Amino acid sequence: NIYLMRQKTIIILFALIINILALPAANSNSDTLLTIYKSEKDNLSKNQWGNLALRSELANTLSTGKSIIVAVLDTGVDGNHPDLNGRVLPGYSTLDGKVYQTFKDFDTNGHGTHVSGIIAGNNDNKGITGVAPEATILPIKVLSERGGSDKSVADGIIYAIENGAKVINL
Repeated sequence: NIYLMRQKTIIILFALIINILALPAANSNSDTLLTIYKSEKDNLSKNQWGNLALRSELANTLSTGKSIIVAVLDTGVDGNHPDLNGRVLPGYSTLDGKVYQTFKDFDTNGHGTHVSGIIAGNNDNKGITGVAPEATILPIKVLSERGGSDKSVADGIIYAIENGAKVINL
């Protein structure tokens, strides 16, 4: 099953790359690129080179991730972060097998929250805008301050699939 999942993931990634490459080319003038692809709302969007490179503003005319669950397998996620608030499901830790309804100290490292903001930060005139600003985050803690294991990551993938994730970020 893991092998088939890996094949499907590779196919999806290639399809995504192909779709991104199929988008109309932007003017090579970097000022024009900022003008065309910056978020109309978020004040830090001009610093988000990743969104500019992916042309996520153009992609957002087709989809903003609404009703998509993205599992973030990482150090946990601070669901109270203002750029994520309201779109983070209860968290699960493969390290202790517990479901966390609250987010106090769920991300002791900050990396999982950072990644979640890149994926789904609100487009709300504050902070940054994620690539899919209306997606819902399913936080799955698979890493502690000391790292994780193959088993914790595999358990996280299984949990993500069983809980409706359409996209898994590792």
